[in-house]
Amino acid sequence: MWSHSKIQEKKARLEAIRGQLLFDIVVPMASKVGTIPDMTALDTQTRTLLDEIQAGEDANNAMEKRLLAFHQEYTTVQTERHVEIVSLLNGIRDSKPRPAMLKPRQKNVKPRELILRNLLDSLYFRQEIDRFHDIKRAHKGTFDWIYSEPRLGATKATWANFQSWLQHDSGIYWVSGKAGSGKSTLMKMVSNDERTRRHLLHWSAGNRLLMLSFYFWNPGTPLQKSLEGLLRSIISQALKECPELAEKLFPNRFERNINDHHSPTMQELERAFARLTSPGLTDVLSIKLVLLIDGLDEFDAGTTSLTDLAALFTAATRSTSFKAVLSSRPENAFEEAFINCPKLRLHFLTHDDVVKYVNENLHNHPRMVQLAIRSPKESCNLIEEIVEAAQGVFLWVRLVVRSLLEGLQNHDAIDTLTERLRELPSDLEDLFRVMLERVPHRYKRNMSKIFQLVQRASELPLDHRTMFMGHLERQLTALELKFALLGERIVLEAEICPLSVDGAFEEVRSVEAQIKSSCSGLIELRAHKEKYHFPIDTASDTKGDTKTSSATVDDTVHWYDPALHFIHRSVKEYVLREDVWNGILAEAENESFEADTALLQSLVMQAKRCPPEGPNRDPRSFWPLLITALRRAGDLEKKRGTDQLDMMNALETALTARFGQSLWTTYDEHSKEECVHGRQGQAKWHSNFLTFPVRVGLWRYVQARLQIDGFHKPGRPLLDYAFMPQYGGDVGLVGLDQRVVEVLLQHGADPNERFDGFTPWQNAWYSACRERDSRSALLPVLEAFLSYDADPNAYIEYVGYGAWTSDGSNSQPRIHRRSILQVAMELQDEILTHDSGSTCYQDVSRIIQELKRKGAKAQDWIEINGVYVLQKSSFRSACKKALRARLKCILF
Repeated sequence: MWSHSKIQEKKARLEAIRGQLLFDIVVPMASKVGTIPDMTALDTQTRTLLDEIQAGEDANNAMEKRLLAFHQEYTTVQTERHVEIVSLLNGIRDSKPRPAMLKPRQKNVKPRELILRNLLDSLYFRQEIDRFHDIKRAHKGTFDWIYSEPRLGATKATWANFQSWLQHDSGIYWVSGKAGSGKSTLMKMVSNDERTRRHLLHWSAGNRLLMLSFYFWNPGTPLQKSLEGLLRSIISQALKECPELAEKLFPNRFERNINDHHSPTMQELERAFARLTSPGLTDVLSIKLVLLIDGLDEFDAGTTSLTDLAALFTAATRSTSFKAVLSSRPENAFEEAFINCPKLRLHFLTHDDVVKYVNENLHNHPRMVQLAIRSPKESCNLIEEIVEAAQGVFLWVRLVVRSLLEGLQNHDAIDTLTERLRELPSDLEDLFRVMLERVPHRYKRNMSKIFQLVQRASELPLDHRTMFMGHLERQLTALELKFALLGERIVLEAEICPLSVDGAFEEVRSVEAQIKSSCSGLIELRAHKEKYHFPIDTASDTKGDTKTSSATVDDTVHWYDPALHFIHRSVKEYVLREDVWNGILAEAENESFEADTALLQSLVMQAKRCPPEGPNRDPRSFWPLLITALRRAGDLEKKRGTDQLDMMNALETALTARFGQSLWTTYDEHSKEECVHGRQGQAKWHSNFLTFPVRVGLWRYVQARLQIDGFHKPGRPLLDYAFMPQYGGDVGLVGLDQRVVEVLLQHGADPNERFDGFTPWQNAWYSACRERDSRSALLPVLEAFLSYDADPNAYIEYVGYGAWTSDGSNSQPRIHRRSILQVAMELQDEILTHDSGSTCYQDVSRIIQELKRKGAKAQDWIEINGVYVLQKSSFRSACKKALRARLKCILF
């Protein structure tokens, strides 16, 4: 063995050059491993030694950690030589999960089923099908022509035969069209229409047919407009329809039994998509794949251009087992990429559909029927002029017809209607400008507030805004808007009195009238296919009509609250143009209106006025409202630097008045399933309102409440709540705010306070081990804990498992204990291997130094017959000595 001084000398020299070489290790690896003469020094004896280490199951985990520590010590020495050692060590690590990072496995689930389940969970994102549901259904009878023989123009067919392409061809079929021409509506119809599947079954010729779709949505979340979102959605759909694809697309996860809950990386997704579209795979599994992708022009390029996106589909569809229907605006990148593909240009083909729409919505209006009797020629001319001016843009037709219907309600004569039509520009943006200008002056202030509220509501990430109505929604709803416009004083003084169903419906009707008068048709209310309902009583009859029923919420679970939408993406794009948006903001600037404040007030009012109510009420339906309100308050804390104490106290009062302690006790039961240490205890948590602000990082409010009410809380310590991981998605609690922890510590929180067998200090370490994405926030907090006398010799427990048995079940679990110092050293190894470029390495290094300064020891225990036995290190020490002696000759 080397002397201590010799080791320190070598470590000092290595540390000096570590930074320079750290990022240069990976690149030379592929070309140089195996070619460096000195690699032969890793001879049979060394390899045999490593094999013995891997084979020794009882000592394997501990040995690996020591080897990784050794890897850290020599991380920058002789790059080419070092890479092979790293590769060998990684082989040991990957063959068996790291115990400190384990969470209890699910019982009675075969490993491959569990891997598939976790894989699907990691691919899923909530907004995956939102855009599809937001697209309006095609007007009855429109677009049916796409399944017919193409009409003949002057020299050739006006579009490529879509039906024939479905039945016989491969490659790409491109649907091109102007903004507002109905491309998304057409794509939705094609996806749903049974004729599409019937024709494709002819093409699949007995093979399994997989129809996979994705709808890009530029105003949406990053995953709704990115390549990552596209690939996650497509691959997820494929795995659900054909689970046997999983091992082909993600072989590493199955070969190594990796139950990774993290989403696949972009590299993994791209490799999986390449495998999915490879001819060999589709032939072996006897499958045919069809993609239906809408809105390529809504793709947010980022590091991938529109040209690259087009090339991705072009390459994928070279296989005769793979084809794609793609839609977009006629962007140059797509015009060039799809120049030789069969296509249709939608805005040239919708003449008959526009005629049908105008006739059914305008010509058949009772007032228009009367005008047609009096002036038949002029009425026909009006219809023809609308169709001609539309130039195939359905959005323009919808807005113009709506304007003319207003004229009919005013009993305009046919000449007046014609004049009204001719005042409207044929260009969409000019039309939007005119419609905004036509809003009466007395309504423009209200218009400004509505536009601001709709836009701001859509900006909060959906994962953090699961609406309390029981449906997932990014858009503001009618009742939310109604309550947001009331004002702070009215909200704070309002009684806690839930609305009846009829009362709620009347409020929605009044909002609908407000929108019509203030927004000139550019925003509309859009209800989901199914009525919203609360989980009040699952045995209740839900067939009643909410629009006519006089029942209270005690008698029914129905609830009608449609969402506000811009009528089209192009409207939102126009409204958000800097010059237009500044003009809209100016209309309400005299009132110092702030959308976040109004939205928070709306949520408090919802807690006072909206269901559920009655003997079968379920408080869980209000968790999302509470979390959304806290996140709004957090936004205001950042903007204003204020604690929102009055509004938050009003929210607490309303929820407590309606649910008593049941809101918190049901929360406790749900959260116990997500204990960071994976072991549920029986002690009562006694959660209260304040535990929610602690979890979401509302530090100013927490500070204000502690100053008023003091620190006393029975049950689970407040400090513990800051480290509880995100659970299930029902409420969307995420993130750790270091300032909340600092406030709690400053007010007397004890990191060593034991509850249900564990302390906040221990639970924070469980989170650091399991929540890789949160480590950059967690580690500085752990360091701060040591300043508040956190126990340096504390430990964590975990459940370790042996190998999977032949029948797919788990072998007997074993309870392990590991000292905090040992855990910190393991964490340092993992960070160095997987995340060496982050600040986490320096953070955990400081923690290790401080733990050692406080006398901490690195120790492992294992439970044997109810007794924890300190593990011996003779085997790994012998291995370490032998390996060091062998590698000393090689490296030096």
